[in-house]
Amino acid sequence: MAAWRLHLSDQTVRRLDILPGKPSVLAAWTGLRRVFFFDLTHGSRLGERAYDGILPPARTGEPWQTFVNGFRAPNDATLPVVRATGLTLYTSTDGATRVIHDDETGDLLLNTGDQHARLHRDSSAAFVAVAYDRGTGLIAALDANGRLHTYKRDLRLAIVDLHLAVDDWRPSLILPQTGNTIICGNGDTIVATDPAGQVRKRLPLHYRMGPIACSPDGKNLALADADIGVIRVYDENLQPTHQRFAADMLADARRVQLMGGNGGSSSMLSALALNNRGVLAFAVAGIVCVSSMSRMAVLPRD
Repeated sequence: MAAWRLHLSDQTVRRLDILPGKPSVLAAWTGLRRVFFFDLTHGSRLGERAYDGILPPARTGEPWQTFVNGFRAPNDATLPVVRATGLTLYTSTDGATRVIHDDETGDLLLNTGDQHARLHRDSSAAFVAVAYDRGTGLIAALDANGRLHTYKRDLRLAIVDLHLAVDDWRPSLILPQTGNTIICGNGDTIVATDPAGQVRKRLPLHYRMGPIACSPDGKNLALADADIGVIRVYDENLQPTHQRFAADMLADARRVQLMGGNGGSSSMLSALALNNRGVLAFAVAGIVCVSSMSRMAVLPRD
């Protein structure tokens, strides 16, 4: 596919989501509750939404269903993560089930319709990162001590200490839609486990990690080098396969439109997204670029 770029905002783009459908959509979040939508292939603008995030009086009944069903892209795909007042919603691909992370209590709840099941946790466990496998229902959370908590729907599977140092704690947690892999990070190490928390691979990094993204099929993992602006791609065994400077990928991309401003002074990558076809989206401050793994340098195999 042709690569494209645009300047979206003078604010930093916080998150990118690639949403399959007709057409495939790129969702770019410039704030906790403000999102812009673009055609993934051409970069044409499909609209924007600003959510007030105000919860209905009760988490049941028609008002609640209207509230949670409102978080959809122009191609009718459900938005995977949405911040509301006092909570974060993680939604399944079909929009029927949600994981709710309650800011006030720290609880995780599994919501289907009007039913809310609280996921068991020790009172001392403060979750700093949560991820939801939108296809299989696997749930994972990292606590402030670097322990991994895993659940299958509302059934707790495991609590495992991954020995991730927390001195300079930059937690990251991501689940591909495979039901069998969890990827955790603390900023300088990546750990891949199974749902029971058994470590499959531990990868110490030689750079400071920025944003992270995984293809839904789990075959490719993209990491941003926070120090020099390189995007690196690894396979499911955490072996490096591709890399390229984000600045070079930006320079190669066709400019779709200019919305004013200069994108800010920062050159740090702020968001990444990756799909099963190797389409890679990234943001540098307020600039959004869609490119492809095919435009990156292929690394030799060991």
